[in-house]
Amino acid sequence: MPAKNARLAQLLLTAAAADRKARPSIDPELLLRILLIGYLYGITSERKLVEELRMHLAWRWFTGLGFDEEIPHHSTFSKNRDGRFQESKLFEQLLAKGGCF
Repeated sequence: MPAKNARLAQLLLTAAAADRKARPSIDPELLLRILLIGYLYGITSERKLVEELRMHLAWRWFTGLGFDEEIPHHSTFSKNRDGRFQESKLFEQLLAKGGCF
């Protein structure tokens, strides 16, 4: 069941990116997972979120980032949150399906 939910999330995220007619530079699922960590832990600063993500191994595991993988730049989050994710009904769609994480 979790694999089915993860696949559904990937399809919704890909569709949201396709609606913009632009190829996303960073996987939208990765951005969504990182933003979710920020919301759940009350981290309101993108800079602080990136700093915390460097230190917490469990958070890296949740996002799918390996130890040697680069964490997206903090400005990427605000640009996507204010653009890509706000323009779509992505969060409502994911939560209406019973959650994907």
